[in-house]
Amino acid sequence: MGQIIALRFAGDNELAELTEKAISDNLTSNQIKIAIKNWLADNNRV
Repeated sequence: MGQIIALRFAGDNELAELTEKAISDNLTSNQIKIAIKNWLADNNRV
């Protein structure tokens, strides 16, 4: 679940690649956040 939450900040152009890398390398949420190059704001939180 932490991986999915971290991926919400990734842009469309890098989401697929980061998702595959997160799954194959079992990245933590912090590692995913570090790997994101183009951050998107999460303006839809509840």
